[in-house]
Amino acid sequence: AGLHYPFEVQSSSRHQKSHLIALRLKWKESDPEQEEGLKLTEEEDGALREAGRDLDPTFGPRWFDKADAWDTARKSHPVLEPYSDDELRMAFIRQSPKFADVLLYTPLGPFLLINLVIYITGFSWCNTPFHFANACPS
Repeated sequence: AGLHYPFEVQSSSRHQKSHLIALRLKWKESDPEQEEGLKLTEEEDGALREAGRDLDPTFGPRWFDKADAWDTARKSHPVLEPYSDDELRMAFIRQSPKFADVLLYTPLGPFLLINLVIYITGFSWCNTPFHFANACPS
């Protein structure tokens, strides 16, 4: 039992979070009929997300596969105590990413921010020394 991971999680925390979000989305797409697993309350969901942020730097990549990480999570978030390691692991992986997580931990956020700044300021590539004269209006 358990999930097969389609790729190895990288060591960079931002990169790891980006891959974890991709893993969660890929899991959702791979088997939409799959049973949802634990039904967490809003408080438990928040504790599980916070535990993920806390444990990532301490236990490193793929921390959610380590039993001692879940023991630490249960100690720091008592609301998670009733659940086993496997239940918490599957619930963590199956969590849908929040919109803020997608913006903050994937390349989408910086991409949108840069394009928004370019749009608001009216910046044009033609205003740089690197433009091609034939590509810009006279």
